[in-house]
Amino acid sequence: MNVSIVLTVHNREKYLSAAIESFLSQTNSQAELLVWDEGSTDSSLSIAREYACQDPRIKVIPARHQGRVNALYDAMEIAGGNYIGWLDSDDLLRPTALEETVAVLDRYPNVGMVYTDYWVIDEHSKIKGLGNRCLIPYSKERLLVDFMTFHFQLLRRVTNL
Repeated sequence: MNVSIVLTVHNREKYLSAAIESFLSQTNSQAELLVWDEGSTDSSLSIAREYACQDPRIKVIPARHQGRVNALYDAMEIAGGNYIGWLDSDDLLRPTALEETVAVLDRYPNVGMVYTDYWVIDEHSKIKGLGNRCLIPYSKERLLVDFMTFHFQLLRRVTNL
């Protein structure tokens, strides 16, 4: 797989199906989805397993609850893609998100990360507006301070450290 998307989940049964469906609706179908369940006590794990039974691109890893950062790190260690992204369990991707971000990384080999803007939506998926962090003008100096890379990020795997 060229692209690995990591989705960490802990007790998000209300949102998980929609997040997985947004992965499945991608125009770039050359991706895998690693659903890393952090010891959910709701039906999140069974929801993820049901999707994995229907699509071989989805892999489910049951794990203990260790916090999102540690879960992301561990999941990225086993991700097989040259590009790695993560999707929050309560977020949705536009159908062209992977196609568009992969195209940038393919075209510019010196770029290590691409990120997208995001829309704020309500519980019925009605768009409420562009997210506040999208309004921050890009600046190398303020990149980490202003946390403008808030939504979907796709990173190039670094292989020669």
